[in-house]
Amino acid sequence: MQSSLGIVQGKVRLWKAQYEGAKEELQSMGISLKKLRRQCEVLSREKENFQEENFKLKRKIQTLAKRNRKLLKENEKDKAWRK
Repeated sequence: MQSSLGIVQGKVRLWKAQYEGAKEELQSMGISLKKLRRQCEVLSREKENFQEENFKLKRKIQTLAKRNRKLLKENEKDKAWRK
């Protein structure tokens, strides 16, 4: 009977240790999850900023391309007048 009690007490200690280990691991994972969420939020904002900047740059490129075409036409007209 005493040996059975010792075995049960040993198992209880083992289960408690496993429980504490799992509890610590869960807390650590919770902290890691919070950090990952914050990083995702930061990256999402950065992505939005990059997309906005990309849109602005595309508009500038279009404007410059249009201006370039206009200048090329003017240059061709000037060359035609000089001949």
